[in-house]
Amino acid sequence: MIKGISTSSPLLIIGGAITLRKLLFYLSKMYHSSSLCNSEWLVKLIVSLGFSAFILFKAFKTWANLKTYPHDITKRPTHDEYDYIIVGSGSSGAVVANRLSEDPNVSVLLVEAGGDDTQLEISVPTACGKLQYSFTNTDVTDWGYKTVPQKYSHQGCVDHRSNQPRGKTLGGSSSINYLLWVLGSPDDWNHFAANEGMEGWSWKEMLPCFKRLETIP
Repeated sequence: MIKGISTSSPLLIIGGAITLRKLLFYLSKMYHSSSLCNSEWLVKLIVSLGFSAFILFKAFKTWANLKTYPHDITKRPTHDEYDYIIVGSGSSGAVVANRLSEDPNVSVLLVEAGGDDTQLEISVPTACGKLQYSFTNTDVTDWGYKTVPQKYSHQGCVDHRSNQPRGKTLGGSSSINYLLWVLGSPDDWNHFAANEGMEGWSWKEMLPCFKRLETIP
């Protein structure tokens, strides 16, 4: 079995089961209909078949990508010296390493305590919870941090503490946060620029950077 793909993957079980059930339902309705050319059921059948094809396409595409992904990156040769050493391949470290390595004349070493990011659940938003400590009870992809006991909140939590997932894998927490993309409040960015001495960090100046991130292939 290819690393990162399991028979319990929600993409294959939930999506496939629902799609198959709907497809059989529509076929049964069309069969018992007075006319197989009933336009309403025909449209539903086409939509259902299209959705099934889409799920299969995405599943096989993911499968193919994982087959060619360099799983064991630890076997790559290392050097005695580097121009840049970045500790942690989280949301910031991975981006900094990527930008620095665009220069072919410099060497960059990115150090990460966790493993690679080939688990299928990382690419399926609703399945990301399977990578967090509260589900796995291990620190394979999540450091398993918890808050300190709270006095006025967390009343329904054991010892008034809640889990604080922190990624332990390539991509860091961005790999286990359900693929959420949060820009922050424009007021916060404007406050940074106006009151914290962070020139060039206003919302108007940062927005083009955010738009660029959204269009990176």
